Amino acid sequence: MLKVLNIITWGAYILLLAAVVVIIWASFLPQEVFHAERGVAYWLIRIDEAAQRAYIPFNILQAPSTDRIQAKSAFIIFTLFNSLIFMVVFLYGLKQIKNILQSITYSYTPFTIQNANRLKKLSFIIIGYALLGDLIINLLITLFVTDIFSVDISIFNILGLIIGALLFIISQIFLHGAYLQEEFDTTL
Repeated sequence: MLKVLNIITWGAYILLLAAVVVIIWASFLPQEVFHAERGVAYWLIRIDEAAQRAYIPFNILQAPSTDRIQAKSAFIIFTLFNSLIFMVVFLYGLKQIKNILQSITYSYTPFTIQNANRLKKLSFIIIGYALLGDLIINLLITLFVTDIFSVDISIFNILGLIIGALLFIISQIFLHGAYLQEEFDTTL
């Protein structure tokens, strides 16, 4: 299992590096090659010269028309921060899961205080991402692309909040399991 997680980690690093390369490349392109098109539920920001495109939901980029959008800035900001914020949370979560699996290998039990704390940290980072991930991108788009700011309830990821809350509950179960494991080990 650790080998699979290591492969996934390296894949995530490669994707993050590719996103940074695309962003650097796009920053040197002129404004005229970027175009914004209004879709049904998102803005499509595309580059003429390449197959690169970004789909920005309306709840993040609120613009009444394409003439109010700086397409280059929207593409760079959305791609940079969407990939950066997600990958940091994803890599941190993988690190915590790998630490839990290594701990289980060495202590032969998953019920340790360290594992409970790792799960608690993971739940807090997921809840933080669910609450602040799209909000940060929304604020940056407002500052650098448009002058229109609106926060919609759909900007918060409800599924992320539920997963974070469940992980927090599981961390409390692991904390109680660690207490019971310690009691059992001291009894013997």
